[in-house]
Amino acid sequence: MAGVWTEATEVLASVTEDPLLQVAGTAGLFSAVGYTLLYKCSQVLSPKLCSGYRPLKQHDKVDWSTRLPSTLHAVLVTALCLWALCYSGEFFDSSSSSSRVVLRVSELSYAILGISAGYFLVDFCVICWHTEIGSKEMYIHHVVSLLSLAVAAQVHSLHVYLLMVLLTEATTPFVNLRWALDRLQLKHLKLYQVNGLLMLLVWGVARVAMFVPFYLHVLQNLRIIAQEPPHAVAMLLGVPLLLLALNTMWFVKIAKGAYKMMFGAKQQQQQQQQQQGVAELQQLKEKQRQQLRISADGKQQELLGTVEIKAYAPHHHAE
Repeated sequence: MAGVWTEATEVLASVTEDPLLQVAGTAGLFSAVGYTLLYKCSQVLSPKLCSGYRPLKQHDKVDWSTRLPSTLHAVLVTALCLWALCYSGEFFDSSSSSSRVVLRVSELSYAILGISAGYFLVDFCVICWHTEIGSKEMYIHHVVSLLSLAVAAQVHSLHVYLLMVLLTEATTPFVNLRWALDRLQLKHLKLYQVNGLLMLLVWGVARVAMFVPFYLHVLQNLRIIAQEPPHAVAMLLGVPLLLLALNTMWFVKIAKGAYKMMFGAKQQQQQQQQQQGVAELQQLKEKQRQQLRISADGKQQELLGTVEIKAYAPHHHAE
């Protein structure tokens, strides 16, 4: 594997002399190839390992096969971003001023950039080819992500913000598991409910709340950021706002779904009980009406019988 990495780097060296771009390009190439292999492996192994795969519609099978590389990319990138930001010391350490962090880059950050670029590029090609599995929001998300990665690679700065935004990929495994359980008709499992609540929690933290410290850091260092190329500043200030809007929209939908999952069954049960109570009350009233009707008919018949008896009784005349 090390030899293949070296050969790929040498090939990219003929394209660019920048060693960091060579790292990004090599990582992107490996990521794209890895996506393709995982996609094909999923197509081959899923029918053998999962009985619920065969009945799926063709577009769902395509979508299913994209979920494996999607999940692995999310886990890998989230772990690498956390390491780079919190443990590596390449961005945040006790001696780093806020402005220095803004300008820092590293081989690791370029490798992460390349991994994500390779993934998003191939996944974008898949959803463009199979339009039935794509959505307007997905197209916007992928195009904006690729543009952001390209700008970050070109300006050689602002990588700390790129890594923070890539932490949003932490929600992807939960989204993919929910989708799979739904397609396999397993929504009744406790796992579906637990995963839904975890997805709501992680989504709220990674895709919504995370943008608060993100923009606070941006505002604190706006003077330094303003010295970067205009297109990079525009991307940094605008793209996260767009992503935040999309993420908030999805978060509201997820929250509504979670509320319905947790309390919808109870409310439905209460409504059914109320409807059943109303029906029973109506039946009781109808029964009482019938009894009153029968009682009235009986009294009427009794009265008519008495009248008839009196009418036909022999009259005794006094002589």
